[in-house]
Amino acid sequence: MNLKKKKTILSRIRISHLILLILLIVSNTFAWMIYANKVTTGIDVHVRTWNVDFTDGDGTLVERSFSLDVNNIYPGMADFEEGLDITNTGEIDGELSYTILNARILEDEYISVEGRASAGEDPDDEDLTSDELIDMFENDFPFKIEFIASSDTVEVDATETFRAKVTWAYESDNDELDTQWGNDAYYYKEDNPDTPSISLTVIVRVKQKADS
Repeated sequence: MNLKKKKTILSRIRISHLILLILLIVSNTFAWMIYANKVTTGIDVHVRTWNVDFTDGDGTLVERSFSLDVNNIYPGMADFEEGLDITNTGEIDGELSYTILNARILEDEYISVEGRASAGEDPDDEDLTSDELIDMFENDFPFKIEFIASSDTVEVDATETFRAKVTWAYESDNDELDTQWGNDAYYYKEDNPDTPSISLTVIVRVKQKADS
């Protein structure tokens, strides 16, 4: 093989390598652009205010119904958050607590033991307690429904926050669950365009501290 022919072959090899490299860069860039377009990094937050006023020490309890409705869920969705800012405008510190009454995730409905009692009904054998529902919502799905209180005490002239938050990372630790629930959420929304994908009701309570 003469030198000129060798140079021609080497030149073709270099060109083919260069073309392959360009294709790899372009494909990787395109894949990243698709990923970046699918993942939303914002957060959808709705915050309401609630003023409580304790002026005596008789153990008064006040409560407020708190609802969460998420229109659509999917991997990579923007974090969704419903918030309640609780301000103690009275003279006695309060104790903050909350209880899940009921929830619906797509077509699955849950009523807590406490929710049954609140409605004057006897619990069913399959009903979970509020604490058990909280644990399930945080751990058993590819998305997470979390309940966060900034403190269990609302001091006089202080404001504490209660948040219900829904998050679904673009890629969780379980691809199978991501796919299953992603498909279920898509078809549920196709069949129920005007119905939230997630709905739940929580009772938030503030009770006068006995030692205040």
